[in-house]
Amino acid sequence: MNQSGHLPILDMGSNINPASLKEKEGTVKPRWQLAVYDFDGTLVDNILIAFECMQAIFRTLVPHLTPPTLEEYRDSIGLDWAAFYHDRGIPKTARKEIIRIWAQHFDARKDEVYLHRGAQALLKFCRRNDIPNAIVSASISDIEPTLRRLRVLDFFKNIVIGTEDKSEALIQTLDFFGTKAEDAFYIDDSFDGITAAKKLGMGTIGFTEGHNSRKRILAANPGAPVGSLYDVIEILQNGVNL
Repeated sequence: MNQSGHLPILDMGSNINPASLKEKEGTVKPRWQLAVYDFDGTLVDNILIAFECMQAIFRTLVPHLTPPTLEEYRDSIGLDWAAFYHDRGIPKTARKEIIRIWAQHFDARKDEVYLHRGAQALLKFCRRNDIPNAIVSASISDIEPTLRRLRVLDFFKNIVIGTEDKSEALIQTLDFFGTKAEDAFYIDDSFDGITAAKKLGMGTIGFTEGHNSRKRILAANPGAPVGSLYDVIEILQNGVNL
């Protein structure tokens, strides 16, 4: 494996019965040729662990300051994570310490990370319909052990992690598959990832239950905002333009 027109605003997850999708999973031939996913907060639910890692960074480096609340974190965190900390009183010279503390706390709890509901069903749906699955993630940790533990590693044809430039990583992924941007879609829980994919001409799906808040995701104006990954199957089955 290499390491290297919009919908109305809706969140359909609470209205979808996963069992109702079973009969239809193999009956539709979607037009998409590539599905690309973010990892942290999108495929896997690790928002509370990430939030606690952020709190540990503040407690360790600037104990006299009050850490941001979960709401503040979800409204503000972005691909330029260093700016999030620097803007709140942590010196720029502390970058290596931020990474060290984050990795120490996050890795200690990596076995508490699980797939979001609907993730495996979506991966199976795409594979059944000959849509390759790939990952583009800013994760600084090796995600393959987690994917293997969750029994989904074999679903992915290409994985790119540790990227600080999602545009570049998405282009790299499109090139790997020989797929045009307009024939691929990207699912992400971040404002930055969605806007990067949109600028390339990819279809975009904004996941509202991840690291960025629903408000932040809607500000990126994704092709379709969703509150559950089961929603994505419904969207693909219905041939929605993203």
